[in-house]
Amino acid sequence: MAMNNKGQVGIIWGIMIFLFIMVLALTLQPSMRSIITGARTDLSCGTDDLTTGEAFSCVFIDVLQFVFLIVLLMGGLALVISNLNAGV
Repeated sequence: MAMNNKGQVGIIWGIMIFLFIMVLALTLQPSMRSIITGARTDLSCGTDDLTTGEAFSCVFIDVLQFVFLIVLLMGGLALVISNLNAGV
């Protein structure tokens, strides 16, 4: 079953949006890293005298950059997949 022109344009458009979101995520990564480093310094995450809440906050801050990157990339991938399904 061949795609019509609208389906082909949707795929290209979805790939372009995905690439834009990927570049955006990689561009924002140094800014996120400096924010995370500042937050870890403010919370004194390098010390051993942390309460359970402070330790959880430090772990959450460490995971935040990875989660941010994954959410952006999955959003872009969802756009590509939705355009693939809409074009068929």
